[in-house]
Amino acid sequence: MSLLQGEGTERIVQLFDSTGFWNAFKDEPLSREEWIRAFAIAPTVKQDFYTILSEKDFTADFERILREDGRLAGIFR
Repeated sequence: MSLLQGEGTERIVQLFDSTGFWNAFKDEPLSREEWIRAFAIAPTVKQDFYTILSEKDFTADFERILREDGRLAGIFR
């Protein structure tokens, strides 16, 4: 989400790098398709709640980030 919002990403990356967060997914990667489905329904889960996802359809951007971001690509199957 920070990549879509364009802020805070470097701080989050530093935290995840320093704690070994990315390594937790090596043995059991996440399902990319499940995350894409969850992303698509997220704006409908809580009515009258604003998120960046309320502004426009970011699905194509989200899918591109999951494919192209080196760290994220490594945690999905």
